[in-house]
This record gives sequence, C-alpha cells and structure tokens, in this order.
Amino acid sequence: MPTDRALVDAVARLFKVTQCGIGRWLTVAAGGIFVANLFYLGSKPFAVGLIPSPWDKLAHLLAFGIIAGLLWLGLLRKHPVWVILVVTLIGSIDELHQYYFLPGRSGDIYDLLADVLAALLAVSILHTVKRALTQRNARR
Repeated sequence: MPTDRALVDAVARLFKVTQCGIGRWLTVAAGGIFVANLFYLGSKPFAVGLIPSPWDKLAHLLAFGIIAGLLWLGLLRKHPVWVILVVTLIGSIDELHQYYFLPGRSGDIYDLLADVLAALLAVSILHTVKRALTQRNARR
C-alpha cells in the first residue's frame, strides 16, 4: 500500500533527523517543555476532575508515552533503561506533587503504573520500529 510506505518513510526521516546534534537536542527540549507544561497545567484548578477515571489512565499512557518517545529519540536510542527510569521518576514526582501540594488532586499508584507502562510500551514499540527500519535498509 502507498500509505504504508509513506508512513515508513516518514518514520525513517524522523529517526534520521534525531541522529544529528540539533535534531537530537530539539527532541530532548520538546520533551522537557512537554513535562514542564504537564506540571504547570496540572496545577491549575481546571485540572481537578478534568479527565474522569478510568479514562485518566489512557491520558497517562498517552502523555508519558510521548515523553518516553521524545527521550528515546533524543538519547539516540542507546539507553532504553535510562528512558524508562527517567519517565518513572517524572511520574513519581508528578504523583507526589499532586498528593502533597495540589488541593482537589490526589496521587495515585495506578497513575504511576500507567506512566511506567507507557514508557515500557513506547520504548518497546520504537525499538521494534528501529529494528524493522534497519533490516529494511540492509535489504536495499
């Protein structure tokens, strides 16, 4: 299918851009900005009850999957364990921040587990895509 090929080519270009210095650092910076916004917007009153349970777990999977993906790309795909540990640390700080400092919000171990699962899934999926692209390029 032409659509599949276009998607594969787009992902290959993304991987190539993040291998160079400026692309790599922009990716890490985007992750940092994403995390900063997560904490900033999460501390606003409108965030209380914004996403009802159990849909909040899906939001955690999406948000922390994006963070993990950006870190994985920015770290040149060489340190998946560090990516998972950093995302776990960010998730832990987020839950502690909610528990101790944000009225109306509560830290939840299940939210933290969703964050860790998001990191594991993102790193696993991106690693699989990287391996498939490497095999595709080797066949050319």
